Amino acid sequence: MTAPEPPKPISVTGLTNSIRLRLEDHYPSVAVVGELTKIVEATSGHMYFSLKDAGSILPCMFGRGFNLRRRFEPREGMSVVARGGISVYMPKGNYQLIVESLQPLGIGEAELALRELKEKLLKRGWFSPDRKRPLPKYPRRIVLITSATGAAVRDMLEILARRWPAADTYVRPCLVQGFGAAEQIVAALRLINELHRTRKLRFDAVVLGRGG
Repeated sequence: MTAPEPPKPISVTGLTNSIRLRLEDHYPSVAVVGELTKIVEATSGHMYFSLKDAGSILPCMFGRGFNLRRRFEPREGMSVVARGGISVYMPKGNYQLIVESLQPLGIGEAELALRELKEKLLKRGWFSPDRKRPLPKYPRRIVLITSATGAAVRDMLEILARRWPAADTYVRPCLVQGFGAAEQIVAALRLINELHRTRKLRFDAVVLGRGG
């Protein structure tokens, strides 16, 4: 029997790249449950961490574009579901999960983000009763901060006209959802506060609203 020929030598890079292509082809999309550990926020905007369980640990890379869209703060020891594809980091030959979405396990992402925001604002005292001001019983001048298009602004104007026609109503149009909305809302509130402070246009009430 003829002995099989030994494999043709290839470079380390060639072998590593071959393994990378096979892994990427076999695991283009996976969902992995694990516990967060070794979390590092890079100056590039990427996040690096590992997922672990009782038997193994998996290095992960959360790209800047996806990382910026996350709505909760990952913490050491938090159980999560990470979705993405398996690849190989060529310089070190390590396989890793390239994460495209990260979700807390057992609680919705939006709910966790809301809880964390509320906790942060509570610590700052923004929900303190001392900060609350009573609404005027009979407002004479009302300003709406909302989108200038869509059903929401029409509904609000119709309700105000029906329930309190004595009020003068102004609309300060701006984005109220999506990318850039936060900055536009802040700018609108600053403008209204400045007009009120300088007595150029006084308001009794401000309504920030959106549809849906």
